[in-house]
Amino acid sequence: MRAGHARRAAFAALALLAKPQLFVWTALGLGIPALFDGRYRRFVAFAVVLGGALVVTAWLAFPDWFPAWISDIPPRRTGRSAVLLSAFGQLFGTPGRLVAITIIAGGLAFASRFVPGSDAWLAIWLAVSSAGAIYSWSYDQVLLFVPLVIGCGVLAAAGREKTAIRLALGGALTLLIVSPVFYAIGVIRHDETFSIAVPVAFFVAIAWSLWPYRRGALIRERPAQQVLTA
Repeated sequence: MRAGHARRAAFAALALLAKPQLFVWTALGLGIPALFDGRYRRFVAFAVVLGGALVVTAWLAFPDWFPAWISDIPPRRTGRSAVLLSAFGQLFGTPGRLVAITIIAGGLAFASRFVPGSDAWLAIWLAVSSAGAIYSWSYDQVLLFVPLVIGCGVLAAAGREKTAIRLALGGALTLLIVSPVFYAIGVIRHDETFSIAVPVAFFVAIAWSLWPYRRGALIRERPAQQVLTA
């Protein structure tokens, strides 16, 4: 998109349809900059057309897949998946789910504080998309490497190498050690619900590290071209 290749970006975005429940907020984060940037508007237009065509084609080819998914996933699996709604629902019942929705809304409000389309914006929205997913398992947490790398790139390009190293090592160790421990506990319990602690921790760590690069802050993110070059 930054290089003006809206069509290529739209084709690449079709990968989000492989597991759309994990990228609900990522799609929103990619769409909001379209309000301010013509490159993003072209990208969104192409992505909607291509994505819509793919969904319709798949539906026509396999008309029974969606009813089968609806009958199996929501009633039998979402209550055990690693998401905030399930975790708070198990702890506090229906009020807990309302608390989870409030927390997710707060995360989205926080993410909107960054400059639309910037590297910091992308890292935050990818992180909140995993932390606020509507259906997820422990193995999906490997996606957190992406906002981790982007966030570290923002910090390194701004000359905050020590913070970048701490964030990178903390994130890597979490995925290599902490996440498997939570998974092992989930196997024992036959319930991965509380593995949501990992993506939530990632979001908090990335948000804390990139907070100086929000809109209106004294410290600003370097232009995207410099970050990508670095």
